[in-house]
Amino acid sequence: MKIYINGRYLTQTMTGVQRFSYEMTKQLVKNSSFDITVLIPKNQTINLNYVANFKIKQIGFLKGHFWEQFSLPMYLFKKNNSLLINFSNSAPVFYLNKFITVHDLSIYKNHLWFSKFYYIFYRLLLPVIMRTSKRIITVSKFSKNEIVKRFKIDRNLVHVVYNGVSKSFRANHIIKKQKNTILFVGSLNGRKNVNILLKVIVDLPNYTLNIVGITKDDFIKSYPKYNLTDNVKFHGQLYGEQLAELYRLSYIFINPSYYEGFGIPIIEAFSSKCLVLASDIDVFHEVCLDAAIFFDPDNSIELLRIINNLDQNNDLYKNMINLGLKRLNSFVWTKESDKVIKIIQNL
Repeated sequence: MKIYINGRYLTQTMTGVQRFSYEMTKQLVKNSSFDITVLIPKNQTINLNYVANFKIKQIGFLKGHFWEQFSLPMYLFKKNNSLLINFSNSAPVFYLNKFITVHDLSIYKNHLWFSKFYYIFYRLLLPVIMRTSKRIITVSKFSKNEIVKRFKIDRNLVHVVYNGVSKSFRANHIIKKQKNTILFVGSLNGRKNVNILLKVIVDLPNYTLNIVGITKDDFIKSYPKYNLTDNVKFHGQLYGEQLAELYRLSYIFINPSYYEGFGIPIIEAFSSKCLVLASDIDVFHEVCLDAAIFFDPDNSIELLRIINNLDQNNDLYKNMINLGLKRLNSFVWTKESDKVIKIIQNL
């Protein structure tokens, strides 16, 4: 069976959506019998953070959304309308033989989290893309319920395929924890709520807060009047072994997001034996169950109290680490890619 994968994500920075797309592509190529080709724009290069050991074809002369909406379907129309799989939140609107992956509905929660163009573009196109797709993949039961409720879509057409943990994060390395360290992995997007950590760290002078995904310069541009303390370290974008090493050194991992569709850094933290503190939102309860300590993402005093109490409770730390490692059994790339293979076969 001939299948094409929308590979535009390979030209982008690797965040959570791109990581899912990349890992799923690798697993489908490795574990299925399908004849798979990944399509990317002809005039764009693959980001250096991807090792693309699969068949790639460069097509079209457009780029970005225009390539996706015009060049991509025009090529597929000439290829007998073969199945197109889209793993990263977007797809050509008027190509019907396709799957779309919708990671979350954040654009419907707060328009301030996005640029005006992005917000308008996806608000207009996403409902149409979903209704012209044969199947919809999403990354949590929480997101599935939101999709079904908002768009009145048949539940049987929406399939939950979880994220997994990449090999570099697996806890088969030597773990060298630095006890008074806190790790955050995210961005400056308002829904990531990094500000609460900067409020808390002021009252934790013996702790170091490591921030991945944000540079100090970018933070200062966004918050020029914010007084940063010396115990805040910005690392910018980190990938692979560099990121995995920082997880292995960190004692506490905190995800204070207001809204997510899944939250890959949480399961990376489980794998790296970090104690996980997570905001009290539905999707994190689904991902973590009892393997995290939850807090109100608007209550910095509560978060500070939790961190201070951890210093006095080593047994709690050990127990939470073990619970986190057990949760990893539910998030394995090979198992999740098997779900996609079955969806294709049943179709």
